[in-house]
Amino acid sequence: SKLNMTTKPLLYLEEYKLKQDANDYGLADELWDFESFKRKLQIVVVRYDENELEFDMIGVTAIANVFRRLMLSEVPSMAIEKVHIYNNTSIIQDGGLAHRLGLIPLRADPRMFEYKANETDPPSALDTLEFELKVKCTRKNKDSTEVTNNENMYKNHSIYSGQIKWVPIGNQATIYTEATVGPIDDDILISKMRPGHEFDIKLFAVKGVGKDHAKFSPVATVSYRLLPDIKLNR
Repeated sequence: SKLNMTTKPLLYLEEYKLKQDANDYGLADELWDFESFKRKLQIVVVRYDENELEFDMIGVTAIANVFRRLMLSEVPSMAIEKVHIYNNTSIIQDGGLAHRLGLIPLRADPRMFEYKANETDPPSALDTLEFELKVKCTRKNKDSTEVTNNENMYKNHSIYSGQIKWVPIGNQATIYTEATVGPIDDDILISKMRPGHEFDIKLFAVKGVGKDHAKFSPVATVSYRLLPDIKLNR
């Protein structure tokens, strides 16, 4: 019997995948169409709070993981990129301290900033946020016999993200406030200190994406699961 070649489209073998033509995503019986995709796609928000968003994405199956990867690596955010350390007498080495500071998430809206055109360009109000961390650990009462309670013995014995201060560049003070550009959480521990330990640091945050460095990823993680539509016929 003669093989009927019209039942399904022909498949084209490439190095890593099978395709119907240049516009085809894979082995679908129908060619992918952007307008049809837009009509079928629905987003239903299930839960949304300050730290978490859960939603149902209806009308996609094969490319659901694409959206997950895009949120991880392609959505921009602001993060600390340059750390100028003028004084660090703590037990944390300069490199480890700079890396730790870079991972502190910032509240700044990346849509309000431009990508830095050249790393060597000086910071400007359009592409950079500047912060500083200037703290020193001292003994509260030199005559005290307290030896167990750090709160009673030392000032600035634990350094947290809330102690990072914003330094406006140009006219930024008329556009933003410290609450809208600073660290998202004030209780992220940066370092433990003892008398004689001191930080004098300037921090510069720029716009970037997660595929360049994980610190620019706007999410801690993204996961998805398939939600079957079960219908009982009888």
